[in-house]
Amino acid sequence: METIFEIVVVTIFSFVGAFCRWIFCLCKKPYKYFKDKDPYFNGMLGLGITTLIITLLVKYITAIEAVLIIKK
Repeated sequence: METIFEIVVVTIFSFVGAFCRWIFCLCKKPYKYFKDKDPYFNGMLGLGITTLIITLLVKYITAIEAVLIIKK
């Protein structure tokens, strides 16, 4: 079960990780180069970036709700 979960996570998030690496390298190499280079690293990077974005969005939404409650 753990192996299947790991394969699914790496497969899904490797596209996000490869995209971040491609942008970070200023698009000098083709996207396919990063996608095929190291899928496990891309997957973990993509998972981390996605987690960071979701965390920031939740904190932002919570702060907005707190401000709206105070204004009532």
